[in-house]
Amino acid sequence: RPGFHRPVGTPATQCLPCAEGSFSTQAQQTEALGMAQCQLCPLGKYASGAQSPTCKDCPAGFTTKDRGSSSSDACKCSQGFYESEGKCRACPDGFTCPFGSSDSAGALVQPLLRPGYWSDPE
Repeated sequence: RPGFHRPVGTPATQCLPCAEGSFSTQAQQTEALGMAQCQLCPLGKYASGAQSPTCKDCPAGFTTKDRGSSSSDACKCSQGFYESEGKCRACPDGFTCPFGSSDSAGALVQPLLRPGYWSDPE
């Protein structure tokens, strides 16, 4: 059933929930084994909580750094973009924007000024 898998060699009645960051659907059942396998959520999606039949999309313009994300907190702006007021915007001239950059105060990752450029502190 969706959101569960049955490891090879376990009884047909013993299904286990897919872990956070993964999902399974009825369509994923393997013909040879007759059981669904959990798959990691692809980039730009996440599955919070176990037993997910699908992965949820990150907001428009956001993605995840890795497959298998388990929270919407993993949805960030791609490299070359930064988050401002809830949207991903192109990195300004003279800056480098690593994955997850944000212009909010106290952000762990912020746009970085490139050598040879200056910026007004405002």
